[in-house]
Amino acid sequence: MPINFRNLFSFQPAEVKQAFAVAIKLGYGQGVKLIKAPTTTPYSKLLVVTPRAAGKAHDRNLIRRRAKAIFYECASHENPAIFILLVNKRATTAAFDSLKAFLLNYICK
Repeated sequence: MPINFRNLFSFQPAEVKQAFAVAIKLGYGQGVKLIKAPTTTPYSKLLVVTPRAAGKAHDRNLIRRRAKAIFYECASHENPAIFILLVNKRATTAAFDSLKAFLLNYICK
């Protein structure tokens, strides 16, 4: 399966369940928490979890789009893993630059 934008963000249900079972915490930011799990794919993947409590649909979609764009720019293929970004209400007020700095710090090492 070639690496493209869609493959970096698509998951099978069993893959998500297994990732949450073995995930380790990486860090916390303004309204976001990042955890990491090993993967069998030769590239890194990102799962963004935005519950309804995080805000209105357009706010949640904005956070998802921003996180995916940042991840795609620096997708680390040297150290494949599944990164899970958990979002809460405070993330809707966070600036793009703070989200970018947080993700670059933990994902693009």
